Amino acid sequence: MPKVLGGWFMSSIVSIQSGQPFSPISNANRSNSGVAQAQQGDRVNINTPALLAAYPCTSQPGQPAAGSNPCAYQPIVYNPNTVITGNPDQWFNPAMFSLPPITPSPAAEQGGSNCPCFIGQLGTAGRNILSGPPERDWDFSLVKQTKLGFLGEGGMLEFRAEFFNVLNHTNFSGDGLRTNIFNGGGSSVGPFSEAPKATAGTVTKQLQNNQREIQFALRLEF
Repeated sequence: MPKVLGGWFMSSIVSIQSGQPFSPISNANRSNSGVAQAQQGDRVNINTPALLAAYPCTSQPGQPAAGSNPCAYQPIVYNPNTVITGNPDQWFNPAMFSLPPITPSPAAEQGGSNCPCFIGQLGTAGRNILSGPPERDWDFSLVKQTKLGFLGEGGMLEFRAEFFNVLNHTNFSGDGLRTNIFNGGGSSVGPFSEAPKATAGTVTKQLQNNQREIQFALRLEF
């Protein structure tokens, strides 16, 4: 009986990592600043109550564009507590962001050809204000050691049951996160005149060897 009940050991390795920080951006250097970041585009605007009040929608999504500020989507105020949805189909809410508005430059209005055709603005979104998918992993092992006297003083049989990612938690890769919200073309003048891209916020990759794995082993020592 002591051989059955004794010699058991358990161990665990728990790994918790926060997600990779990233900046929400547009595809283009809309600001004409020449400071195209490593992400190859400008940071976008954060939607604030003041911004929504300054650019009220003159037409709603799905309606023919009308007025000075047609809205191609329904913008909402940025909320740091709810902007991350946790849904890999749309990891963050792109409706909380908008394009920095642009206006035609005087030279462009006069038909000048050698000019930046629009006067742009830098976006108000801070650098790396959002975080990508976190990583969670729990590895667990159960070991039973049984002394075998007939093999000598060091004789022992060891049984091991090892569980990797025992909860089978899906870990997504931040490298596969689409951080580009808008195309940011020059024809989109107002902040809400271009709808977010359908791919904005989608996660396209999972970490390798991410699924639960179980293995058993017997080890004889003498």
